[in-house]
Amino acid sequence: MNNRTNTAILLLYVCFFLVLFVQFPLKGTIPGNCDNWFAIAYSNIYLNKIISFFTGAAVGTSLYPITDVYAYGESAPLTGLIFIFFKLFGFNDVVCNYLFLTTLFSWTAFSTYLLTHTYVNNWQASILAGFFFSCAGFTFGNMDTTQAVFFGIAFLSIYYARRFLLEKKTKYVIYAAVLGGLQVYFSAYVFLLQSIILGLLVLLNFRQLFWESLNRRNTLLAIVIFLAFITPFFGFYTLTMAQKSFYNPHPNTFIASVKSLSPNDLLRSLPNNLLYPYQAVLVEDIRMIGLQLSEKYGLAIKQNTHDWLMQGQHPELQEDFLFISIRTCANIGWLIYLLAFIGILKASPPLKKELLIIGVVGFFLSLGPVLLIGQSLYPAPFFLCYKYLPFFDLFRVPVRGFFVFLLMISIFASIGFVKFSQKLTAKQAWKTTIGIGLLFFFFVENIPVPFHGFTAQQYIKPPVIYNTLFDKPAQNTLLELPSNPGVSLGKGDESLFEYNREIIYMNWQTYHKQNIVNGSNGYYPQSRLKLQQMLETNDKRMDLVGLQREYAIDHIIFHKHMVVYEDEKKWLDQLRTSKLLTKVVENDTLVVFRVKN
Repeated sequence: MNNRTNTAILLLYVCFFLVLFVQFPLKGTIPGNCDNWFAIAYSNIYLNKIISFFTGAAVGTSLYPITDVYAYGESAPLTGLIFIFFKLFGFNDVVCNYLFLTTLFSWTAFSTYLLTHTYVNNWQASILAGFFFSCAGFTFGNMDTTQAVFFGIAFLSIYYARRFLLEKKTKYVIYAAVLGGLQVYFSAYVFLLQSIILGLLVLLNFRQLFWESLNRRNTLLAIVIFLAFITPFFGFYTLTMAQKSFYNPHPNTFIASVKSLSPNDLLRSLPNNLLYPYQAVLVEDIRMIGLQLSEKYGLAIKQNTHDWLMQGQHPELQEDFLFISIRTCANIGWLIYLLAFIGILKASPPLKKELLIIGVVGFFLSLGPVLLIGQSLYPAPFFLCYKYLPFFDLFRVPVRGFFVFLLMISIFASIGFVKFSQKLTAKQAWKTTIGIGLLFFFFVENIPVPFHGFTAQQYIKPPVIYNTLFDKPAQNTLLELPSNPGVSLGKGDESLFEYNREIIYMNWQTYHKQNIVNGSNGYYPQSRLKLQQMLETNDKRMDLVGLQREYAIDHIIFHKHMVVYEDEKKWLDQLRTSKLLTKVVENDTLVVFRVKN
């Protein structure tokens, strides 16, 4: 395909997603209430760090007294740069998130199109594959974790690897290595999936890559380049794990078990799907998995130390565990499977073998450590790996392996479209019409109307009074209340709940630039654990003396509109009567207290 055609196809994807996602800024919402907030907050943290690096300006930190919040979870700095790019135009965070999502999905669709074109020499079919992958219900279900649905760089790397295998040009293997190495800075999870695909391509083409002298030299060069790019990332986290004290409320194997695919998930569609009903994963279901893991397989489901501190309020057993429900909805409709079946039957044997192996490995990986069938758990193909291999359990969200399977299905479906349309007609115009009709039905099967959105506009910036009270950056240390990370993710179907409230505080910090002791992440520093212990002592009262001594807190702000549970108001009652505090200001939404010297 020439550059003009490719540009037109990229613009097609961009225009489509601009229209599809415009409902979010129009309603002041974002598609996720957890990791999407992390993407916003982290991008703003990166922006502040960049400004501080070049100007020397103080910007404060969340999770004070630590200063490197990104060390306690999966960081995606290059993905954050995309969000930052739109911030430079003065857009607010909700609009930036809209343009950010549009970019990620358009780029992913376009890279899928390019990669598919190396398997099927038909531009219409390749365009369909881009839509099949990026508009599948499963992909939309994982929009909350924005960096985990961005395969634009990963698929470009695989595309150039395929071009090298087909054309033997050195530049393509270098492009593949550079992009493949950079991917780890966009998303470590996608990097892992990309590396699995690249590794399988190497194994399947081992003779071609290593038996011929020129190919062997180019392949080894690519490996060196690839390792050079990823070494700083893994070196940073290796050093971090060795030097820092992490707290993880739930063992990784338990998290992987509840964030893996089960057969029933293949029939579960997103809320507001036009054709298929939504079936929730209940809190009771998650509890049942945990009990069987413990009783049947002897696997712990929570840590023994301080686990009671970080749980928050537990939801009702019959409540929808939306955080899990949405991410594991894997119904992508029947049309794509029908077209893929035709494609599998008609594909050439080498192509069929390559895609099937890649897809099957991805599907098995998505099953995680255990397989839920009915009400019983059974060992999944990677169970022993999770149980015995060091660090394997760091792959805490195995359901994302389904993206690899989805890629295989999308490519086979594009091949199936070519064979199906050729069977019906020889006229190009009619083939185009058939393609549009099939794509429309695929959209009906997969795109929810409307998308499930969460209120964000009112939570983007801190209260305006912060500008008056804290006019000099990093001069104060604040405690924002109410506060409890609530890692049980109770009330996870709400726009505001315990866990994302901490992330919202983190985003506020990037605006007022004071130090805050609040915050959350995938893992926790011990200082955050100790903070919660001081907030909720045995008699359910704050240890105000200990808080001031340990963290040098000089202001406590209680946000009335951020209360999730009624008993959180106990903190405000204590603050009002404390002789250690002076009330500075009170209005309808907050009360600010200053700690006496």
